[in-house]
Amino acid sequence: MSLTWTAPVWMWPLLLVLAAGAVIWSVWVYGRTVPRPGPGLGRVLLALRAAALMLLVVAMAGPVLFRLLARHEAPVLAVVMEDSASMGLTDLPDTTLSRWQRGLAFSARLDSALSAGRWPGEVVFLRGNGLAPVQEFRLNDPVIPDPNAHGTDLASLQRQVGEYLVGRQVPAALLLSDGQETRPLSGPAQRPQSGAHPSHATNGAHSWLVAGVGSIEGSADRLLKDLRYPDTAYAGDEVVVDLAVTHRFLEGPPPGEVVLTLREDGRTLVEETHHLVDQTTNLSLSFKAPEEGLRVLDLTVSPLDNERFLANNRMSLVVNVRPDRSRLLLLAAQPGWDARFLAQAARMEQRLELDVVYRSAEGMVLADSARTWTSPTTAPSWQQWDGVVLEGWRSGTLAVDWPSLEEAVRQGLGLLVLPGAAHPQARLVDSPPAALERLLPVTATNWRWLDGPLQARVPVEALRHPVAQLGMGQDAADPLAGMPPLRAALGVEARPGAVVLMEGSAAGDVILPLLVLDGTGPGRRAFFGGRRLWELAFWEPAGRWEDTAVGLSASFRKQPVRAMVRNLLVWLATGQEEGGLVFTGGRTYFQEGEKMTLAATWRDMRGVPVTDRAVSLEVSGPLGEPGAETRGFSMNPVVSSPGQVQVELPPLPPGRYELALRGQGDPPVAGGRTAVVVTSHSIEATQVRQDRRRLHQLASRGAGDLVQAGDDGALVQVLAAVDRLDWSGRDIRQRRRLDFWSGWPFLVMVVVLLGSEWFLRRRNGLL
Repeated sequence: MSLTWTAPVWMWPLLLVLAAGAVIWSVWVYGRTVPRPGPGLGRVLLALRAAALMLLVVAMAGPVLFRLLARHEAPVLAVVMEDSASMGLTDLPDTTLSRWQRGLAFSARLDSALSAGRWPGEVVFLRGNGLAPVQEFRLNDPVIPDPNAHGTDLASLQRQVGEYLVGRQVPAALLLSDGQETRPLSGPAQRPQSGAHPSHATNGAHSWLVAGVGSIEGSADRLLKDLRYPDTAYAGDEVVVDLAVTHRFLEGPPPGEVVLTLREDGRTLVEETHHLVDQTTNLSLSFKAPEEGLRVLDLTVSPLDNERFLANNRMSLVVNVRPDRSRLLLLAAQPGWDARFLAQAARMEQRLELDVVYRSAEGMVLADSARTWTSPTTAPSWQQWDGVVLEGWRSGTLAVDWPSLEEAVRQGLGLLVLPGAAHPQARLVDSPPAALERLLPVTATNWRWLDGPLQARVPVEALRHPVAQLGMGQDAADPLAGMPPLRAALGVEARPGAVVLMEGSAAGDVILPLLVLDGTGPGRRAFFGGRRLWELAFWEPAGRWEDTAVGLSASFRKQPVRAMVRNLLVWLATGQEEGGLVFTGGRTYFQEGEKMTLAATWRDMRGVPVTDRAVSLEVSGPLGEPGAETRGFSMNPVVSSPGQVQVELPPLPPGRYELALRGQGDPPVAGGRTAVVVTSHSIEATQVRQDRRRLHQLASRGAGDLVQAGDDGALVQVLAAVDRLDWSGRDIRQRRRLDFWSGWPFLVMVVVLLGSEWFLRRRNGLL
């Protein structure tokens, strides 16, 4: 213990003068007090005031008291139990104990052996899986919960243990695990370099000992894997599921037959018997897509005789069943090449179904059946289609009830208008009916053809619009380069707010809008002002694309105008665009314990990536379960993809969840919504034997030994490894500083002295 004064040397004479002055001033004051106190009371009052003033002077001198404290810290042996669902499996036929229970029993024997030998260290018991924070527990706790976490990352678990025990001396740690992980190795599994000290091993402990639990060989097991199926189907479609039935640890050929069963909510959809030809056999089964919605189906395969692990005989699949295909109606006075290319484009889209109506001698008829077609006269009657394509609008050739069509479009029906076939010499076009003209995204003083040639091009500001995003290797700056010029186009102007996706340029810098879209409001309206769309869709420049002769589908994918027509029809029928804040990836189900990586893109109304706004994800669920809640997660930008963000969610319990995107802004931007399902099938259930190779890697990295917790000599091996380390602990010396003048004891002393003086003065009536 030592006392130090912080006041500088030059200040000491001043402090002595102040101390003497404080005493003299106190004597002087009490010499003139009325009435004068008695001799005894006067000395007490004088002493109290002088002591308080002297304390203030001493405080100005800054006394500091230093004390040196020493204590001994015992070393720590960390016993770490892997806390994951695979540790709850019972895989040894001669016992009913799970891997977790066998690990606890081994830990208890180790703790007893160390206590009996008066071991100088301390044992700390931890549990974790590397994904959630580690937790400390005691062997004498009344209830030790069984493992119920899903997912395992053992390298991360080692790091977490080091962070949990940071600052403490940990000569060794013992990991009890089956070695099975659900995440890839997070680092190279190598021994420390030759000559490296064990303290450099890694992850907080000088040495990592590993005790394996679970069977090394594994019992005969049948499981499903390589499940492949479309995640989206339409109601009534035939859905084909491909899978593989494989066997592990099976001596000899597998039994000849298996039964595959597909169920939904306990209702059997399909049950088929298949013959096995090898240890792994690829099989398939098909079923009719159930009714609309997110359907969760269970696929099971019959087990082997006396098979111990049945959880991996079952897998879940989730199919997003959409309603019947979107329907489009094409009305043409006289079907020509434009109608032909529109029909071919719709046929290339699985989600579309096109009805063609044309005028005949008997009136308007359906092309597929020649049945008479009568125009709907109410808006709901038009709603049996999702979009209408008009090839021409002359009232004498198209028998359409225009007012009801107008109302249907304003209620959400899509509308694409083409001028239709016209005589080459015709200069004027009949004005559209008033109801139709109000819907068009263009205006015209008079509907007149302007002669070309007009070179079609996509404006730069429209290149990122979903309908104009063609890709497929075309020149991004001019996707329509090489297209033949149009002979004529209508002299129209785009309405305010409409988007020009294609324009025609002529000599003299005359620019006319050719393809104009207006997606504002419930309806989606589009107008093509060229005389013949098919001329652009028909052209195949030689040498521009490879393998253009491989078929109609490939041709439609590669020819830019055909690709644009397909995009346009999908936009017209469904309104599905890549603009806005939407999810990408489309995965709708995950396994229990699996981390969920979700991505989204944000584009403005012109299709330009939004990179200066924050995006968050709201997760609500499990839906319909007690205790359901809504949580928010920040999404991080993907550097390599402007406008794309992603987030990795922690494992979620089984159930249905609703996800919603939220973008920064005022008001906040509401983005896409989707539903996902977390199935109760967990990959942990497939981990039916110990991964000895992974445990050996972990022991090698930690400069420790690998033992089998079930072996008779395992405890002796661990004790021997522990004895080889230094368990002497460490002496810690701490220097404590006490600033007498700056703490509450000093203030209390001054207040007590001055308060006592005031009390005595008041009691004796002194002024």
